[in-house]
This record gives sequence, structure tokens and C-alpha cells, in this order.
Amino acid sequence: MRLSFGQFRYFRVGTAVAAAGMLLVLAAVEAFAWTPRAPVHLGHMLTMPVALGNTDIDAETKTGRYSLLVRQIQLRLAELGIYGGQIGGVMSAETSEAIRTYQRFTNLPVDGKPTYRLLKNLISAAGQAQHLLLRLERAQKQQIENARALLLEAFGKNWAVRASAVVKGAEPDLEALKARAETCYFTPDPDCLIAEAEMAAGDIDKDNLRDWALSDISRAQAQIGHVAEALRVAKAISDPRSVIAALSGIAVALARSGRTEEALAAAQQVPDAALRDKALRAVAEGQLAAGRPDFAEATTSLIEAPHERLPTLVSTAYGYLAHDYAELAHGLAMEAERLVDSIRGELFREWALSEMAALMADVGEYAKANAILMQIGSAKNRVQALCNIVIAEFHGGREERARKTLEVAHATMLTISQSHERQQARACLASSYASLAEFEAALKQANGIEFGYTRSFVLSRIVMAMARSGEVDKAVKLGETIQDNKLRVGTFIAIASIARKQGDRLKANSLGARASASVQELKIPLDKVFVLADLSVSQAMEGEINIARETLAKAVSIASQIVDPWSRSRALSKAAISLVIIDEI
Repeated sequence: MRLSFGQFRYFRVGTAVAAAGMLLVLAAVEAFAWTPRAPVHLGHMLTMPVALGNTDIDAETKTGRYSLLVRQIQLRLAELGIYGGQIGGVMSAETSEAIRTYQRFTNLPVDGKPTYRLLKNLISAAGQAQHLLLRLERAQKQQIENARALLLEAFGKNWAVRASAVVKGAEPDLEALKARAETCYFTPDPDCLIAEAEMAAGDIDKDNLRDWALSDISRAQAQIGHVAEALRVAKAISDPRSVIAALSGIAVALARSGRTEEALAAAQQVPDAALRDKALRAVAEGQLAAGRPDFAEATTSLIEAPHERLPTLVSTAYGYLAHDYAELAHGLAMEAERLVDSIRGELFREWALSEMAALMADVGEYAKANAILMQIGSAKNRVQALCNIVIAEFHGGREERARKTLEVAHATMLTISQSHERQQARACLASSYASLAEFEAALKQANGIEFGYTRSFVLSRIVMAMARSGEVDKAVKLGETIQDNKLRVGTFIAIASIARKQGDRLKANSLGARASASVQELKIPLDKVFVLADLSVSQAMEGEINIARETLAKAVSIASQIVDPWSRSRALSKAAISLVIIDEI
């Protein structure tokens, strides 16, 4: 399994917060572990100026110490970005306000006064923990300001004003929508489901959860083809960063629904370069799905970031290969190779090398494929690259070569010493063996993986490969051993689709009913809706439109009973998108 950048990012933030919490605990332990010092003998202090009663020297000493205290506090506050004035040891209104800001953030008594207790907090373990949290908060605020500036440049100064009444404050419109949606749960249509989803979003108290729900609604509107409505909802999102992400999501939704021209226009309006690249990549994928690698190649040229452009070039090359344009695919492979050196970061680079090795093998450049493999530092990543080559060779009709490559991958896996890395290598080996219909070897690798999601995922891939090879009964029996409930249901949906393609409609209907019944084992209503919605689309794509509508009706019924407005809004958006797909079929 591959770790996505989003997961990696949240993992890093979670680690930082955990570290901050540990520092706070250490500070508390240090405070409670304090013991009284031994009594101080005063005899030696009689030679100090204060003992002579020299008030001028005493006042000067106190002033110097106070000035030093203020200067140290100013320096610490300036390091945090709270204080922007002069660091001269002179107490000022700006210094006092900065102290108050820090005191409010660290839950200290707010008085704006420079004290040794405050300085100690600024330099203590607890202070360091608070500094970390404060830097995280400042970084978040900076991101928001940057996003707001991008939106201002793209849409003008009134973008937020125009959006303010979309969900909140539009009571007459929402009441009309509510009246219209009274029968929606009994005879659903996409428009009324989205209207209900928007009403539910208006009841969400937390801004971040409401933003999430509105993003779903915006994508649903785009997939239906209501681009103006999608933009209206996107601009109702409170966090400017999420607004930009939603704009990118609109382009992705349009691309996935086959509206590639509209998707391209929407993608080019996304003000953030990174998200614009992601949207353009989705547009290219939509063009490839429509059988137009030439259009995808043109879209790829608009992508700026190398780590986004390279996988799109690779996908486009495979698109040309599928249409027997080997020369064009070879040209894109050479272009992608030149991009590898410009990719920064070990994680991205190793992944890029893995993708390139498989493509080079597929276009017949075996020497280049081997040379690229040698550049991959991690044995685990080399195994993944070799597995990719196995799949490419097998699909290209070079089965004998694929088996030899798989032997090399297996030998490489045996050199891995760390348990978790070896298990990841076993996961891709199991999938590769299953692709070659070597199910005994695939299960042997799967059995070397500890129980958990990875094992369930690998078993699901073996099950589907079994079903495609005609061993549906064995596949069903193995599918029952998948521990993850949601993944098990999804696997049965996939087996049903495979059986239907093989002409066994009776088996397909039986498996579909089994999957639908298994949904009851899911504990979270939102999961039930998502799985049933996916099942309904699968049934519709196989020509079972009436069964698909019945399945979706179950999903809508469950969604209507969800109390939490965030979950209900997301469930209704998902149901609306599925209904659009069914209607189009």
C-alpha cells in the first residue's frame, strides 16, 4: 500500500502536537518536583551596596534588572512573531499588548506585565511546547491569508460577500426547498437530494465540518452539470483554503462525469498552482477514460509541478499503448524520464522511479528499466517497482518474462530485514502472483501479513483475481475471511460485477443481494449509505437498472434517518451523485 501525501501530512502534524503535549507533561512534572532550598546565610551579604543604604545605587540596580527582564521578554516574544517593536528593554504599550496576547494563548493570568514567571514560561519546557503550538497556529493563519489573497485576485473583493447568503440567512429560499423536498425521500431526484444536503449543511455548527459538507455538495452540483450552483456553494465555504480546494474539486467532478471541456475551463480558474495541477491531472484522466490520449497529452502540458506532471505523462503513454500508438507512447516515456531528476524529496522520487521503470519495460526499453531500478535505494520500493513491471509485462502478453521478473521481486523481498517493510513487499507480491493466477503463492504471501486492513486489502485483490479466472465459488469462500466489513462488502460487489460480465446473471444477482444484506453489518450509517450507493451504480452499469434504483432507495432511506447534520449532508450528496450516474446509464 502507498502512503498518500495527505496521510503523511496529517501524520506529521499529529506527531508535532503529541510532542507538544509531552513537553507540557514534563514541565508539569518539573514544577511539582520542586523542593525547598537550604536556608541562605546572610552574613556574606553585608558587603552589598544595598546594605549600606545607598538608595541611588539600589534604584539603578533595580532599573537595570528590570530593563534586562523586559529586553529578554521582548526578544522571546519577537522570536514568536508576537512582538514587532524595538528590543531595548523599555516597557511600552506594544510590549504590554504582546505579553497579553501570549498570556491569553498560554492560559496565564492576563495582566500585560513583565515578570520573571512570564520569562520562565517563555524559556521552559512548557513554554517550548506552547511555542510549537503557536507556530502551528501562525502557519495556519498564514495559509488562510495566502488563500484569501489568491481568491481576491481571482474573483475580486466581493467574493466572500456574494457567498455569505448561500447557506446562512437565506431562510425563504431554504423554506421553499424544504417544502419541495418533503417527498424527496420517497421519490428521490438529484436536485431535491442536494437541496436536502444543503439544508443539513446549514445546521452544522463547526465551520470545518460545514466546509467539508459544502465541498461535497459543490462536487455533486458539478457532476450533475450545475456549474453555476457548484460555484455558488463553493464560495459559501468559510475557510479560503477549502474554497480553493472546492474549486479544484468542481473541475475534478466535471472531468469524471465526462464534461472535459467544462472541466478544463474550471481547472484553469483555480487560483492555487498546486490544486490547479491536481485538477488538470483529473481532466487528463477523464480524457483518457474517453479514449482521447491526444487531448490528455495537451492537458498534461499545462501541468507545472513535476510530481503531478510525470504520472499524467505515464498514464497518457499507457493510453497511447492501448490504442497501439507505440511510437507516441515511447516519446512520452522519454519525456517523463527527463522529469525524474527535477522531482525533489526521497518519497516522491522513489515513487517516480518505480512508475518509470514499469513504463520503460512496457515500451521495450529494458536496459533503461533495469538502470532505473538500480537507482531505487529502498529494497521495499524496488519490490514495488518490480511488481509494477510484472503487471505491465503480463498485460502486454509477455507472461514468461513477467514470471522471471516476479522471481527477482521475491528474492528482493527476502533481503528486507524490517518486519513492516517486508509485509508491504509481501502485499504487492501477493497481488502480482494473483494476477498470474498463482493463487497458492499469493495466499502464502498474504498469510505472512499481520491481521489488519493491509491483509484484508490483499485478500480482496486475490478474491477478485480468482473470480476473473472463473473460480467464483472459491473467490466467494475466500471473501468471507476478509476481516474489514466495508472492504468485504465492496469485494462482493466487485465479484457480482465480474460474474455478470461472465454471463452468470443468477450468481451475480445472488452476490449482489448478499452484499446488500451484508451492509447491515456496518455500524456507521454513513458507511452504509456510501456502500449501497456504490453498489447501486455497479448494478446499473451491468444493466440492472430497477435493482439499482431499489438499492439506492435503501441508501436514501438510511440517509433520511441520520441525525447528525454533517453525516446526513454527506450521505445525501453521495446519493445524489449515484442517482445522476444511474439516470445517465
